[in-house]
Amino acid sequence: MKSKIEQYEIKLSDNEIVDVIDKHEKLAQSEENRTFAEFKASVEAMKQELAIAKARHAIELEDLRKQADYLESTKMRKFAQQKDLEVDLSKLRDENINLKNKLEDIDKRIILKKRYTIQHANRVRE
Repeated sequence: MKSKIEQYEIKLSDNEIVDVIDKHEKLAQSEENRTFAEFKASVEAMKQELAIAKARHAIELEDLRKQADYLESTKMRKFAQQKDLEVDLSKLRDENINLKNKLEDIDKRIILKKRYTIQHANRVRE
């Protein structure tokens, strides 16, 4: 304390210096000062807790954004796959219709061939 007084070039007598030191010690040991120090410490602790909570929320928010991006990309991929499957299904249906038509044509030719064969066999017998 004496060095501080000398640093700031305060002109005090030895008795005044002792009084200032006594008052400083009483203030340092007073209940009000302890209460203020405790309050200050609790405020600092709350600041740290808020900073930690803010960092935790930022991390959680980033995770949720990543999950949303992943789900969106998965959704788009599934949508594209569904469109591809719909196109494939349409092609298969068209091919199925074409094959049914070909099968009907083959059945008609077989029936005509049988008729021709029967008619030709009947003519040969006659």
